[in-house]
Formats: sequence, structure tokens, C-alpha cells
Amino acid sequence: MFAQYTIEQQKGIREKVVLWCSFSLFVLLLIIFTLPKESVKTVQTEDIRIPILASYASSVNVNLSVDDAHEIASNIVKYADYQHIKPTLLAALITIESGYKQFAISDSNAIGLMQVLPKYHKDKIQNNKLIPFKIEDNIALGSMILREYLDKSHSVREALLRYNGSLGTNSDYAKKILSEQEHIKGLM
Repeated sequence: MFAQYTIEQQKGIREKVVLWCSFSLFVLLLIIFTLPKESVKTVQTEDIRIPILASYASSVNVNLSVDDAHEIASNIVKYADYQHIKPTLLAALITIESGYKQFAISDSNAIGLMQVLPKYHKDKIQNNKLIPFKIEDNIALGSMILREYLDKSHSVREALLRYNGSLGTNSDYAKKILSEQEHIKGLM
């Protein structure tokens, strides 16, 4: 089709195509460089704690899918940061409480990863519209409860014993969690 034009016509067409491409590139660059910075999506690197905690969770529960391990780790970091709790403490608590089993139910009807007792925390569940078996909701709820106990207590050990309902006993529950936390810290 292009061959039916004379050499002069072909040269004119090429010049118009080059001019049109140059103009289009100019307009595109103008748009990109004049956009406000907040409208340009930046690529952020993943928090280094997330893959470490995901790998750790998978080592505790070998039946955990890669996606679930990543979701759990992401939410541990998210809610630990939000509640000003060390993520290694939340990870250790989940290890001891449920072994990273999302649908764990204890003999006392504590549920989920963080083994929350819904009968004692109905207000938090209803006020925050939480579904305790959902990974994010369970970690949000458990970290909210732990934060409350940390605020009431004189030590992390005491807060952990409150969380477990074993305050005032000779339970080694807090010792297990703090020992596991040290192990996790060594991975980070």
C-alpha cells in the first residue's frame, strides 16, 4: 500500500509520522511530570519482618499455605505496630496459643490464632465489627486485648498471665511465650 505513493509522498508521510510520535511522547512526558506527586503510585519495599515471620509461622504449622502465612505475618506487623507491641511478642503468643492454626478452638472455647474468648470480649467484637475466625480480625482483637492488659499490668509477664487467665497462679505460660519470643528475635 505504501509503495503506491511517490518517493516524495512517502517522505512526507514519514515526516508526519515522526512528528506525530514526537508530539505524542512530549505530551505523555508533560502529563507524567506535571502530575502531583501523591497521584503517582510509588513502589514500596515490603517490611523485612513480614517474610521472616511468615517463614517462622510456616515452620510452626507446616500445613499453613504460603498466602496464609504471609497474611498472618503482615497482620502481626500491622497490629503490633498499631498497638505498640513487639511483633515478636505477638508471634510468640500465637505460637503458644494456637500453633498458627486459624480455626483452633480450645476446651474453654477460645478461638482462632490468638485464642480469644468471645464471651469476655463481646464489646470489642461488636464495636469493631470483627469476625474472630478471620485472620486479620483475630489478630486485631488479640492485640487489642493484649494492649489493654499491658496498660493494666506492671510487666509483660503479668500482662501475658492476664491474657491467659492465669494471673495469680504458678503458670509457666508467660515464661514459654517470653522464651519463644527470644527465639523469634534471633531469627530477625
